[in-house]
Amino acid sequence: MDLKRREFMKVCLYLSGSVGLAPLLYASSFAEASKTEVKAKDGKSAILKMSRDRIESLLGEYYFNLQDYDKFRGWIDDTIESSLKTKRPAIIVDKHDYSLLFYEGGALKQTFSVELGGRPHADKYIEGDLATPEGLYHCNHKKDLGDSWFHKSLRLSYPMPLDKQEFDALMKKGKISPSDKIGGDIMIHGYGSGKRPYEGGANWTLGCVAMANDDIDQIFPKVNVFDKITVVKYGTNNELEKLARLL
Repeated sequence: MDLKRREFMKVCLYLSGSVGLAPLLYASSFAEASKTEVKAKDGKSAILKMSRDRIESLLGEYYFNLQDYDKFRGWIDDTIESSLKTKRPAIIVDKHDYSLLFYEGGALKQTFSVELGGRPHADKYIEGDLATPEGLYHCNHKKDLGDSWFHKSLRLSYPMPLDKQEFDALMKKGKISPSDKIGGDIMIHGYGSGKRPYEGGANWTLGCVAMANDDIDQIFPKVNVFDKITVVKYGTNNELEKLARLL
């Protein structure tokens, strides 16, 4: 990991690395990962039930920081609260964890492994950037077996007004080309392997969220147009609260 980035985060991995095995905290996962001690420059430390590689990717490629963590946690809490009030299903996709969490009536019912695009750590800004957008969305279209190219699909309401504002701001600053487009047709669809990339899967989509066919079959009948779909860079893993306290 870039040393300047680590310096900026004021966090470094304790060099002793792995000190044992423990189950991950995901509700439906039985995977195991090494415990890793993370130590801040002021001497504070925490033991996270995550592997060293996963923490390094979080601090590096995913730019883990307290401001974004609080933002994503707010989105997660709002989505769960809305599901509780409306008694409707809601979906939360965690990009760093490669997980899709399915809620009904505010209660977590199932957690599925997913695959993403070629730039899983990046937010989406333009068409063709291979990134999955982050934000508060809803399902705006469903395609059943025979209509979808990818078994079945739930289309996200990307781009939302905030996405368009960010796109316009980048255009005005010259950060993107005048020929660039904002893109669309971001979906949760089938034909995934059912494995996270770090567990044998692969990031192969153009920015969509790929599930195993058997997995999307379980949630497809329950999700209706306008049900909430929230995508966060990270935040559903409760272990990250320990890391956030060190920043």
